[in-house]
Amino acid sequence: MREALETFETIFKTQEKEIFLDNYLLSDGTYFIVSEDGKYNCFEIERKTPLDREDINNQFLILADYYSRLISINKPVDKSKTIKSNNYLSFVVNKADLGKDERINSGIEFYYDKLKEWASDEQVSEVEKNKVWISAHLPEFKKNISDNGRLKIFFKEMGWEEKYKAESLKYLSRKIFNAVYDTGEQVLGVPNDISINAKKPYLMNKSRKVEYPLLVTLEEAIVRHRFFEYLRCCAESGRRNIYVDDTRIIPIKDRQHLQDVGVYNFTGMYMHIDMNERGIIINDIDIICKPI
Repeated sequence: MREALETFETIFKTQEKEIFLDNYLLSDGTYFIVSEDGKYNCFEIERKTPLDREDINNQFLILADYYSRLISINKPVDKSKTIKSNNYLSFVVNKADLGKDERINSGIEFYYDKLKEWASDEQVSEVEKNKVWISAHLPEFKKNISDNGRLKIFFKEMGWEEKYKAESLKYLSRKIFNAVYDTGEQVLGVPNDISINAKKPYLMNKSRKVEYPLLVTLEEAIVRHRFFEYLRCCAESGRRNIYVDDTRIIPIKDRQHLQDVGVYNFTGMYMHIDMNERGIIINDIDIICKPI
């Protein structure tokens, strides 16, 4: 796994945007793009319908949605878990919750109050501005949206891509660890993909001075998170066979062969992945020493 993470980190540094533009799937829902003047455009997205990835609006929605994702529903900004986004530039709710005024209103208050705590002095007014816009327009959207899926609102400002990335990192830095361990010299933590649970003591290593099964730096935890997000994208698109060498990650479908995608004489790591309600499952890992 370490080798796969190292390859992914190298690729991610130069192809971060391309990785998710090429692989990320938008969920079913009604999407709004709000411009700086407060005007908006609405888009209905169905996962079963192929997405035009060359369309500039779709490119914005893919990246804005990706960088606004929660690590999991158990790590929200809004403690009621009503609002399912992570920054002041986005607002995501289940459409089924739109009629629950008290729940929505209290969620909005907590969400934006928490984001103000995280914001710089210069950003506080921007957070408040977007809160006011959401509060003013949500009643209008409630009347016109009644089907299933999610309502997703994304604000598009000058320099939006860097802003979304920065806000995503701000959220991850506060939520990525399942537990924190201060060595006195640096803060380490248990990454989000490693389970620890007081009711499941077998998940801990009781024979060690530090009982946690794995401790990593914040930077390492974020790379791991991005890597598992990438694997999720692959699994959702049916590409569950992952081949990794020093320079490439090659995902293919079950009935495909590497030669079908123009790869010959491969040596490296093979992983077979799947998904359940909790996330990615790695069913098998093997090392391929003889070229295939």
